[in-house]
Amino acid sequence: MTDPERRGGGPLMSCLRAELVSRDNVAFVDEAPVRRLLTEPDPERPGDERVVGLVAEQNGELVEVRAATTVVATDGFANNPELMRRFAASLGTPFYGGVSTSTGDSVAWLEPLGAQWTHMEACLRHGQVTLGHGTRVNPALPWAGAVLVNTDGERFVDEQAHGYSGLAAQIQAQPGERALMLWDEQAMAETITSEMMRDSLAAGAIREAEDLADLARQTGVPLARLEESVRPIEHRRAQSGRLHHTWVTHGVLTTQGGALVDPRGRLVRADGSTVVGLRVGGGSAVGTAGPRSEGYSSGGGLMAAMGAGWIIGAEVAKGA
Repeated sequence: MTDPERRGGGPLMSCLRAELVSRDNVAFVDEAPVRRLLTEPDPERPGDERVVGLVAEQNGELVEVRAATTVVATDGFANNPELMRRFAASLGTPFYGGVSTSTGDSVAWLEPLGAQWTHMEACLRHGQVTLGHGTRVNPALPWAGAVLVNTDGERFVDEQAHGYSGLAAQIQAQPGERALMLWDEQAMAETITSEMMRDSLAAGAIREAEDLADLARQTGVPLARLEESVRPIEHRRAQSGRLHHTWVTHGVLTTQGGALVDPRGRLVRADGSTVVGLRVGGGSAVGTAGPRSEGYSSGGGLMAAMGAGWIIGAEVAKGA
């Protein structure tokens, strides 16, 4: 395993940064945000622009960086409320649990070049964000036996019929856009090793109850409905012993839509032409989830980013 201690993405980012810094042929510049792309008229297509570099800000000064090929591979736009309202209004106002830099800067850079925004409503959603804490619980909990009920005590979903992204819409549709997740000691033992569970426990998001009656007292959910809802459905085991529980809501971690690109990572305009001097990947390009968040599967964003990076890197290396 690459991360046996389940510490999240930090070790991966540290490894990648160290690898870049160690290479003599790479100038790794941090804390220098890009402000815009540099363009000039394309001599081969009158009226069109080609990309010849970018303008970045470093120590308060604007710096022009010119290149034969510029690669735009920023994160998505989930941390930009204005763009979320524009492109993904049906998601409402979910909790945002991604990185601070997911601000959709590339939208303003690529739009003047004729970008076709594709599947912009598709997001990596999460239906297991702890209410009031913003941590998450282990996505494997439903498969370990966890049960979801709404504020009325109704078991409103087959917990194993949706991935954690698809589950978000089910919870969004419940009263107060929340649900109570409960699980027993066996499920806790099977899922506690993840960093998400450690974070939630440290935050005080996960509580314990002696039994269903104690759970009803703590949460205000009617006991009779709880007793009915926790009855095991076909091929599922029953809850037993002490219970763990938390209120969860829906959140968004990152977006999956982006600019339409061809198989070589070139930005495709509405007329089918591509932009010279530019490649687009990462969260700036459309991903593999399809038009809606229900199409997201775990690792899909990383797979698309790695695949695009590999293809674009090979293209740039051979001067294509």
